[in-house]
Amino acid sequence: MYNFIMVLGALILFVYSLKTLSDGLQQAFGNTFRNLMGETRTSRIKGLFAGLGISASLQSSSITTVMVISYVNSGLMNMAQSASVIMGANIGTTITAWIIFFFGFYYEVGTSSIILVAIAAPFLFLNSGKLKSLGPILIGFSLILISVSLLRTEILELDFLFEESVLLKEYTQFSFLTILFFALLGALFTIIVQSSAATIALIMTLISASIIPLELALAMVIGSNVGTTITGELASYRASVDAKRAARIHALFNIIGALWMIILFPVVFPLFEEFLAVINIENSNNLLITSILGIALFHTLFNALNTILLIWFIPLLIKVTEKSIEFRTPKDSSGGLQLNFIGKGVMSSADLSLLEVKNEIARFGEITSKMSTFTHQLLFEKNPKKQKNLHLKIAKYEDITDRVEIEVANYLTKISENKQSESSAIRIRSMNSIVNDLESIGDAFYRMSKMIKRKEKERVWFTPEQRNSISEMFGLVDEAFKVMVENLNLEYEEVDIAKAVEVEKRINEKRDQLRKGYISSITSDNEGNLRGGMIYNDMFESIEKVGDHIINVSDAITGKI
Repeated sequence: MYNFIMVLGALILFVYSLKTLSDGLQQAFGNTFRNLMGETRTSRIKGLFAGLGISASLQSSSITTVMVISYVNSGLMNMAQSASVIMGANIGTTITAWIIFFFGFYYEVGTSSIILVAIAAPFLFLNSGKLKSLGPILIGFSLILISVSLLRTEILELDFLFEESVLLKEYTQFSFLTILFFALLGALFTIIVQSSAATIALIMTLISASIIPLELALAMVIGSNVGTTITGELASYRASVDAKRAARIHALFNIIGALWMIILFPVVFPLFEEFLAVINIENSNNLLITSILGIALFHTLFNALNTILLIWFIPLLIKVTEKSIEFRTPKDSSGGLQLNFIGKGVMSSADLSLLEVKNEIARFGEITSKMSTFTHQLLFEKNPKKQKNLHLKIAKYEDITDRVEIEVANYLTKISENKQSESSAIRIRSMNSIVNDLESIGDAFYRMSKMIKRKEKERVWFTPEQRNSISEMFGLVDEAFKVMVENLNLEYEEVDIAKAVEVEKRINEKRDQLRKGYISSITSDNEGNLRGGMIYNDMFESIEKVGDHIINVSDAITGKI
């Protein structure tokens, strides 16, 4: 029992080490990975190589797939682009098998890699920058090699596995059902540990201990390709329809590959065995490791060949997924607008999660700009029924702004609980400031609607000049909203707030002009005019406050908070 727990612990350590390495790489090269994703928009071949490069760098096709789903969910990538990236990721992830083979079995670095932890320690105490990310990168790589060494040592102590291996060796030929069974076993194990790399490490260890023959080991490799798709399916569970379809393409691609390889396995395996015999190698300790090399080689060749065959059928795969996952208009039990981008599925890296928040905030800005239109219409509307509808609309949108602020803030809090780069930490503070200002804009328009209702109830009126002045203020605010929404949709690093500052200046000048005019026109001879003047003053002051919140949003976008 003790040895079994040690094997389990070694596997868990391996999965943790991969996550540590991936987190460090994402912190160091997050912008580079996003730029690579941007290359997918020009051709499927570029998408293929982008997926290959990102997956090879992050040591995980699952993380790359989750990244793709995030991009699709955010509307930054279409189905065809996502398919090519996913196919490339399947090839890129095989680099992990080669790392395990060379450093875990061929050179047998093992616990000697602990020196990397000592080298990494100083980097962990740096305040920021890419050098700080070297800490988790080196520690993650070291732990990978240590966990493989532990796995190799402890698995030799599991006597029951050797008893089973004796039974397996009694058979010289394996039936189709046996191959299928071990493929399913590989898929099941990968689903449980959520890492095909962990499955590959275990398979290599079983081979090195002569517990299973190469034929069944390769069947497990085929199955691990299917099992790894569960991560994408889980990530897309509550995501958009297109994101679900992207995850389904990944599953279809890997399942189709597994099916044709299992069917052709009786033909493929003898040829592959002969090829291995030609390149027969031994390590420095004269331990025959050709079979272990065969695992890494088969993993790469199988995924590369599957990609070469299926990349030309991307349009067909898209059609199949579109039929299997049909678009349905979601029901919103809250009675308001649903969040489109966040709060759906698992979060990936901080950078990708913030990309989803950015898109949600841009949509939030558009919602608040509509409230300006409704309030402006309400000011001039005389029809009681239409007035009531506008009041209800404004109240509904104010509730929406409250809910969106809370949900976005909660989501940002979850992101901040995980590791993030310095730039991500700054972005989180900026986004919290932005949603706070957008919610305040919603409150301001709701208060203005109450002012208008009070004006109608008390039967006071604005003079034609006052109406025109308020209308001009709304026109300036609408112009400011247009600039704000444009800025929210841009990459934050590209935003120039000069135009926003210019519009805000005009709003302030107009407010000052109206304030002077109001003060000079105050008289006590007409109570109705006086009361109307007070509401008029409150209105243009409130509109100017909206302008302040709008410029605050643009300032926060550029990091001025």
